[in-house]
Amino acid sequence: MTTQVLKDLYDIGEIFTYRIRITNTGALPVPAKFRPAVPSPPSLFPCLLPVAPAARDNLRESSGWLDFDPTDVSTVWEYDDFRWGTLAATSVTNGRMNWSVSQIGASTASLAFQSSAWPNLGILRVTTGNVAAGNGNAITPLAASTGYTFAFGNNTNKPWRYVWVFRVGQTSEQQFHLGLAGSVTTIASNGFGIRHDTRSGAKCGADSGNFRFWSYRSSGLSDACYDTGVAVDTSFHTFVIRSDGTENQKVWLSLDGGVERSVCASGCDLTATMTAADLMPVVSITNESGSSRAVFFELDHFASVARVSTSKNDRNP
Repeated sequence: MTTQVLKDLYDIGEIFTYRIRITNTGALPVPAKFRPAVPSPPSLFPCLLPVAPAARDNLRESSGWLDFDPTDVSTVWEYDDFRWGTLAATSVTNGRMNWSVSQIGASTASLAFQSSAWPNLGILRVTTGNVAAGNGNAITPLAASTGYTFAFGNNTNKPWRYVWVFRVGQTSEQQFHLGLAGSVTTIASNGFGIRHDTRSGAKCGADSGNFRFWSYRSSGLSDACYDTGVAVDTSFHTFVIRSDGTENQKVWLSLDGGVERSVCASGCDLTATMTAADLMPVVSITNESGSSRAVFFELDHFASVARVSTSKNDRNP
């Protein structure tokens, strides 16, 4: 029996593979189990083979993945993972997005980045001052008067999606709203989102132990709420609002990947006539305790995507 070492170089970078050829001269039998199986080159490292990219639409697909192409003018993206920024009582600047903090009543907020742990790798905490009931703070991208607004309710042929990852710091005696609203300081004016509002005079009545979806109109026309079935706690939750871009004045809400609930004037889970007013992303909280105290919420992620054109090469066809 003779042994020969052959060195093969496959075109896969600086990776060398060796094969040992054992030739039986008849002196010694070589059992089959000792005969090495040499795979062909393509099967050695299948992870290195190129894979054709799947066709995606920059917004949503059945697999749930989103692709990002900065040269595609049909899509507008915004996001913030709250990893860095310059913090002040009224703003977050020099991060991915500029955020403005407003007072509800009289409350000087304090902002602080928190220690992160997988999977929440960037956390911004917004804490109110030590305030009486009805006072607190709200946060929105840019200043409330800057124009980060859109008539989200009028969404025929306007598909868009917003996502927040958030948590509250307390589970009682608070007014917490998150979503798209027409006012920073008066959330109940117009809009839709998720809330935990324990006030006896709250629209749709006081919330108990669960988060509820909400849709409000400033004129008092068809305010609506829907129990999510998800208990209010101090863990992080993921909230999504989206339109399907096909039916005007209809949106979908979901929490933690649960069943989507629809909002529209008729035949939806929340029966409410959608506002045609301009709305903006808002998160707000007030103390509703009988004694003064500070309350807070935290944001781990904010993102939005909207398809504004049917052509990736022409935004204004």
